[in-house]
Formats: sequence, structure tokens, C-alpha cells
Amino acid sequence: MHGEPAGGARGVGVGAGALTTAQQVGGALGVGIVGVVFYGAVDQGVTEASGTTWSV
Repeated sequence: MHGEPAGGARGVGVGAGALTTAQQVGGALGVGIVGVVFYGAVDQGVTEASGTTWSV
């Protein structure tokens, strides 16, 4: 058949699964990195306008 992708439908499914997995891993790493930066900033003490220092 001329309309069938190379590798067949199974190859397309594998590619879609690999893309989805890469997106999920990237999202999880992004959340982890933001958490590390946030808690690092909080650990150093973040002062609000009222002068209150917050720490974990």
C-alpha cells in the first residue's frame, strides 16, 4: 500500500510512545528543578515587605 508509513502502524505507535515518554520525563525534571531552586531560595530566607523572614 502506498499510504502506509514506513514501519507500519506499529512503528508510528512506537514513535508516539517515545515522544510521550520524553515529554513526561522532561516535565518531571522541570518540576524537580524548579522545586530545588524554590526551596533553595526559601532555605536562605526570603524577606517580605513586612520584614518577616520565612525559612523551612
